[in-house]
Amino acid sequence: MLRKITMVFSVLCGLILSIAGPDTSIAMAPVRDLSPQELVAQYAQEKGVPIKLADYIAEHESHYNPSEVGDMNITCKRTGLPVYARGIFQITRCYYPDISDKDAFDPETNIKIGLDIIAQGEKVCRNQFSTCNDYYKTHH
Repeated sequence: MLRKITMVFSVLCGLILSIAGPDTSIAMAPVRDLSPQELVAQYAQEKGVPIKLADYIAEHESHYNPSEVGDMNITCKRTGLPVYARGIFQITRCYYPDISDKDAFDPETNIKIGLDIIAQGEKVCRNQFSTCNDYYKTHH
């Protein structure tokens, strides 16, 4: 989604500049996509989650691969239905049944959900690293 917005923004800015001509005083900052690592750091900071913890979990779950598909033989303990883990933070339908594959594999959406889970865990475990990791494993 972010890439589409960035692309549309770039096209619109290019169009404005071509219409305004070379003498325009419009100044624009360069537009670039953020890497998954940069998105994790940004959203972790916004959520008050230690960046080291968020980075560790993203690296452990998928090596920051937004297309990662986890174990296909998982049964959700809450529903008894089969589920599989998707994306950077390996989001499952067990706890997020309304998240489509498209959204789960979108890096920004997946990172936001993953960091929401971690932030909730942080409240429960007060920064105890292994406990937070255990909390995350049972709530995604």
